[in-house]
Amino acid sequence: MWYTREEQALLTALWYCMTGVQLMVGGLLAYGISHYTDGIIYPWQLLFMILGLATVVWAGVIGFYLPDSPMSAKCFNEDDKRLLIERVRHNETGIQNKEYKRYQAVEALLDPFVWCIVMLIVTANLVIGGLGVFSNLIISQFGFSLLQTNLLNIAQGALTIIVMIGGAQVSQKWGQTCFTMLVWSNDPSILRASRYKQELTVS
Repeated sequence: MWYTREEQALLTALWYCMTGVQLMVGGLLAYGISHYTDGIIYPWQLLFMILGLATVVWAGVIGFYLPDSPMSAKCFNEDDKRLLIERVRHNETGIQNKEYKRYQAVEALLDPFVWCIVMLIVTANLVIGGLGVFSNLIISQFGFSLLQTNLLNIAQGALTIIVMIGGAQVSQKWGQTCFTMLVWSNDPSILRASRYKQELTVS
């Protein structure tokens, strides 16, 4: 609704770069909190409380201020809204339609391409989910201490950012989403970046 097709790949990759930023900031935060050893709660409990509170507060801010569509954005006047619609007209995806259309759901369920994408996302998430959840455990098995493991998450976050932006740029410049995914799939974080580009192509 907001961006042209040409803009979507890179901008969505930048959005998902927050995964890398989160790893970097979270690694620093976890490193600092790991030094909290003589308190009334465990360090991991303090970490969860800080991150949980920040998430709840920010969710409230986003829920209140982030518009659902260009049409409901209070920061634009009516002329600006018309210009926003005009610039994305060639996407041919419309702005917002909340009407359920059964024939479209049936068409999607019967489309083999949709099922190929579903399997692609499922298999990609099997790898990505495992590495994301157990990355600290994997790093620590190489002989690093808890504090060192937290700091090494910063490097993992930086790599994620590089890979996501690189994957989007390569796919956008080359115009070959599937081939880019095959090349990028040697690294799970690269696969994740290309996966989001694939989702954009489908949508």
